[in-house]
Amino acid sequence: AVEGIPRLPAPVATKPPKHVAEIIKRDAIANKMTCSISLDDITADMTVSITACFHIFESTSLKGWIQKTCTCPVCLKPISEETCVLL
Repeated sequence: AVEGIPRLPAPVATKPPKHVAEIIKRDAIANKMTCSISLDDITADMTVSITACFHIFESTSLKGWIQKTCTCPVCLKPISEETCVLL
């Protein structure tokens, strides 16, 4: 922080709207994206989680990741199960 200017609190992460999460999943399937934790391709029949920072992961992999660390594997922003949308 600059001297004399107070530091603002970090923004609270919120879940992305479900319709936005659905668009992210469709885009991930169309672009043949992979989960950066499991390295599996994102597929239509896969249960995925979309983080508050709009990254997509295979849900089981993300759940295990969150148990070890509370940051996004891609951008390192704070995440929790409560700030993810399950699809």
